[in-house]
Amino acid sequence: MREIKFRAWDKIRGCIVNSEAIDSLTVYGVNEKLGIDFEIEHDLPSGNYHEDISRNPDQCILMQYTGLKDTKGKEIYEGDIGKIYKRPNGQIRWASGGWFLDWGDRGEYVHHDDLAKSFNFKIIGNIYENAELLRTEI
Repeated sequence: MREIKFRAWDKIRGCIVNSEAIDSLTVYGVNEKLGIDFEIEHDLPSGNYHEDISRNPDQCILMQYTGLKDTKGKEIYEGDIGKIYKRPNGQIRWASGGWFLDWGDRGEYVHHDDLAKSFNFKIIGNIYENAELLRTEI
């Protein structure tokens, strides 16, 4: 059984909020439009402080953890952009009961079982911060 966790794209701040900052209890309220609460820790010269942020679900896009890691041990989330050696960049998506690396208009994809076995798969960005990576070769 895989670990259930999320990260989010905060549309207001324009940044990814890591899974450790999301209160998992409030994520389940998304369907009822209760909101998503974040606790963000800031490191400042004067010390650390926590900022509590609450967002309407329309102001955030949740991305679920796939339960997989790339070749460097980085956790793979929905919306990540990945690369397999000598192949175009693709986006991680959920479809037909599984996670896929989707090459979009090429009509090709790699199922998560094959991603987990690939020794060449690495995450290079995500669709919110690095959308241009889907249009370029690296």
